[in-house]
Amino acid sequence: MDARALAAASAFVHSQVATRRATMEVNVSGLPAHWGFLVSAGLPQVVRLIERIAPTQAEVQLAELTGAISPAVAGLLLTSPCAVDVNAPPEGTLLFAGDTAVTIEGPLWQAWILAHVAREVLHASCCTATQAARLVLAARGTAVVDGSSCLLASSDHTIETARSAFVGGVSHTQSPVAAARLGVSLRASAPAEAIALAGPPPSRSARMSGWDFAHTVSDVLVPLGPGDDEEETLSDLQRSAVQSDGWVSRSLAARHTELRMRCDLVALEQGGVWVPRLGAVADISCVPGRKLVIRYADPSGRPIADIVHGVGERIQPAAQAFVLGYQQTGVGVPLQGAESALPLLTSVIRSGRRVGPDEGIQSVRERVHNALQQLADPYKRLRHPSVFPVGMAPALAQLKSDLLAQACGI
Repeated sequence: MDARALAAASAFVHSQVATRRATMEVNVSGLPAHWGFLVSAGLPQVVRLIERIAPTQAEVQLAELTGAISPAVAGLLLTSPCAVDVNAPPEGTLLFAGDTAVTIEGPLWQAWILAHVAREVLHASCCTATQAARLVLAARGTAVVDGSSCLLASSDHTIETARSAFVGGVSHTQSPVAAARLGVSLRASAPAEAIALAGPPPSRSARMSGWDFAHTVSDVLVPLGPGDDEEETLSDLQRSAVQSDGWVSRSLAARHTELRMRCDLVALEQGGVWVPRLGAVADISCVPGRKLVIRYADPSGRPIADIVHGVGERIQPAAQAFVLGYQQTGVGVPLQGAESALPLLTSVIRSGRRVGPDEGIQSVRERVHNALQQLADPYKRLRHPSVFPVGMAPALAQLKSDLLAQACGI
């Protein structure tokens, strides 16, 4: 757990608001440069962490002795069972800037701590899965191999990275541990320099007639990294006509600090009534209240826009829907060609207990593949993609405007 989240729990106890029900959201507030989408990954890890997050008495006593928590928080940790509800998109769903990655509702102190834990897990897993998906797009049908998980010291981190990479679309891994645990195919080849040393040296006549590097690696897996832009490296190699039997990624475990995922307190119970909030401290970028995210699609199932509605607000019919707040504008943009509207979030945990078993990794991988097939090309360009429309329904936009005016004393 983050010590800051524990300190916040102590503050909640001190101010006597710790046990009031609250809704926390982890939102995708910004994507890295040239990323048009984010692959949702890591949900099973979040569920398992919430199931097993209860500390032992020895751990609580140690935290109290070091001053990390107050005696009151120690008492809550030992006596209060997990009582949160969690909603999230199915793993493998494509998310965009402005979408909700997970909502956690329960006693304020629990929801606050678990939201910050979930953000860290989702940030790492979504980064890996999205990088893998982008490499698969760049490879244009050539195999992409996870060569990152095998470089990690922790076996848990190895398996989580390999799993997220496979969800994103890589075909093989170079980690024997991950291959055994996940059932992913193991694939490796001797590096090109080893093959060169092992084979007979080329004759002088062969050297003089022109030695084509592109053909020497046709049956070799070519590493792309290390580097922070393997998609561009792969594209450049393809433009140079370098042939390969597969591309090995070494940077799938790298964290992209440009991916911004924020935790927001969007509603707090008061006197038995939910009170919408613009965060713990009023923030103009926060969307207040308990919400539903509705994804609108055309007749072929291709996503058109995500519109956030307040809970209890009438869902806009597809034929009449329009989005407010898209790209920070106050202008309503009508959706052209929308035929269907489906909620993005599903129930994952109720009262601290999971709703169902983990989904199979192959099913999640197929969801990513199908979603990318349906996504319009401008949103999945590897350079300068279009911004997918995500905004608010009219009633929610008005609620946010009213709360901002109230916070500014207008």
